[in-house]
Amino acid sequence: MKKLILMLLILPCLATAQNDVNYYMNLGKRARETNDLLNSLRYFKKAQLLDSLSSDICLNIGVTFGDKSDLDSALYYLEKATILDSLNHEAFAYMANAYLPLDDYNKGMTAINKALQIKPGDARYLSVRALFEIDTIPEAAIQDLTLAIEADSTESNYYYNRSRAYSKLNNDDQAILDLYKALEYNPEY
Repeated sequence: MKKLILMLLILPCLATAQNDVNYYMNLGKRARETNDLLNSLRYFKKAQLLDSLSSDICLNIGVTFGDKSDLDSALYYLEKATILDSLNHEAFAYMANAYLPLDDYNKGMTAINKALQIKPGDARYLSVRALFEIDTIPEAAIQDLTLAIEADSTESNYYYNRSRAYSKLNNDDQAILDLYKALEYNPEY
């Protein structure tokens, strides 16, 4: 009987804590959408205080640090997210993105390949892998970007980056065609 009474007292507290986590997560996401990155981090950290084992919270903290260009902190939290959930493909993909400006080819390729193992054929992840391949193996970049274009034929970045890969192979005709396609979908190129 004492256990039942104790459980009845604890359950509402657990539900309230989970509601608070969701509340702070939603506030953090809204703040990040408006580029209020400091408040976004504050809200995500409050959520983390309530649920320190959430891969999703670590992912959001890592993404926000990445948005602030604090890549060391971003990588710390993204790696933590993958430790907490080894199937968090988004965390692996964001890790790869964080390695791009650091020019860390091996770590970036490892991270994006893990994301693609978890979610094969994802156009966004194929395009990230292509960014690592353009300078070193442009043929592979073209193959990945062609698959990405087949999945989403209106994404201008896929055409633009494939034009860069064709250019590396001195295939200027195809590079120009893809550049025109990129401009068709995004005139700001």
